[in-house]
Amino acid sequence: IEKKPAAGAPRAAGSGSQTIRIDVERLDKLMNAVGELVTDRGRISQIGRDLQAKYKNEDLTEALAKTSEHIVKTVNEIQDRIMQIRMLPIGTVFGGFPRMVRDLAQGMEKKIDFVVEGQDTEIDRTVIEKVRDPIVHLLRNSVDHGIETAEERRLAGKPEMGTLKLSAYHEQGHIVVAVQDDGKGIDPEVLKAAAVKKGLVTEDAIAGMSDEEAQQLVFLAGNSTAKKTTDVSGRGVGMDIVRANIESINGFVNLESKIGLGTKFMLRLPLTLATVHSLMVKA
Repeated sequence: IEKKPAAGAPRAAGSGSQTIRIDVERLDKLMNAVGELVTDRGRISQIGRDLQAKYKNEDLTEALAKTSEHIVKTVNEIQDRIMQIRMLPIGTVFGGFPRMVRDLAQGMEKKIDFVVEGQDTEIDRTVIEKVRDPIVHLLRNSVDHGIETAEERRLAGKPEMGTLKLSAYHEQGHIVVAVQDDGKGIDPEVLKAAAVKKGLVTEDAIAGMSDEEAQQLVFLAGNSTAKKTTDVSGRGVGMDIVRANIESINGFVNLESKIGLGTKFMLRLPLTLATVHSLMVKA
């Protein structure tokens, strides 16, 4: 049987985790210094290859090659460690959303089962700061525009309680944040009519649009299908801001929607803003 230490007793050295608070500005400066190391790592590797090609079987070039290889591994490890320090679980953003959705649903007399998944998914803190407002707007839109009232769902042959799902996961070097509901979906014809009525597009422009292209009109500034303006929707601002904010951090917004089945917005975000993958081509 393991004895628990008495209250107030000093903790044994090495027991439990130890943390310190670090100013974010210091982390940013450290990341910049690592960036310079990464640049020099590439230059040293290239110089080593050039010397090996020019002076084959020389002891000094062999020594340089081994040293260069070790420097590459060390700098890569330093870079990875710094990146891990900058990471935070996206659950730090998700924390206040259940209450927000519950309050909105009660105010609109809707029954909604709010599901949250992937809260432990880690993302760079600078990216986290940029995604909170877009997620808030997408959730509010789903509650207001997407999910129907209990009576409307019953008439449509659906369960009275709608489902709103917020999830985060890694996919192909990105973080994907998805907001999905099983509501009425986005009607492309309604969007077309609203956009023409507000003078945002011409009838000739929408004549040849597919349903998928018409659904993208939801991102037009000033476009709204709400019948009246409320504190939640109807002003025609928001979706254009969502796309602009996500694209400003090199992300993308994808939309999938089917009438009567629901809508899914996917925010595809970079893991971090501290590094940029690039390919150099010389012709």
